[in-house]
Amino acid sequence: MKNYKGQCGSCVHYRIEDLRSADRDGYGCDANGKVFGSPYYKRFPFDNSCSRYKEDRNRTDRDIEKAFKALDNRYGYRPGSSSWWHIATFVNTTLGSDVCNNYFYTMVAFRENYLQKDLRYVNFLVQYDMYGRLIADSLAKDSQKKLIAQELLLNHIIPICYAYEAQNYELAFTKYMDMFETLKSLYQITDVTTYDFDNTKKLNTEEINTLKRKKEEK
Repeated sequence: MKNYKGQCGSCVHYRIEDLRSADRDGYGCDANGKVFGSPYYKRFPFDNSCSRYKEDRNRTDRDIEKAFKALDNRYGYRPGSSSWWHIATFVNTTLGSDVCNNYFYTMVAFRENYLQKDLRYVNFLVQYDMYGRLIADSLAKDSQKKLIAQELLLNHIIPICYAYEAQNYELAFTKYMDMFETLKSLYQITDVTTYDFDNTKKLNTEEINTLKRKKEEK
């Protein structure tokens, strides 16, 4: 074991043999509770392991890569792929495609035509895939989700799209990362292994106001 040592892919609890129970959020982990109606907590092979990690000494890197390829073949996974549009999908679903579709597809183009083609952004895209699903879960369960979706569209997604269309790619990325990190902080999401799906944080008015951009930033 070399490439995945200390990561979920090499753990005895990580069920790479059970593709049927896997989905676009990864293979199941039988060391953690139910998530999204599944009997298993879903993880990717490269996710950092939790406190219940125990190395599977019979599993090789080749076994893990084979399982990862099977996941990719079935669900089309790659870091930052358009299937993992957690925040933009939340906004689109909440406000309606008639309002958001043009911006949604611009965001898709930004990631697929720019971020995914530059190795400098791989780490960010992997982090986004890991934490974006948790952010989207918190957003969907927030009682003020429509107001939050409006703020995200006006103050984050639209500026990202404008920067990308102006070919100011570094600015677009900076705004993209700022949106991600701001939501992560507001919902107090620090670790994929300790996220509580049954007791998600709800944002108050003051916290929602932090999603607004200062006048000089617009």
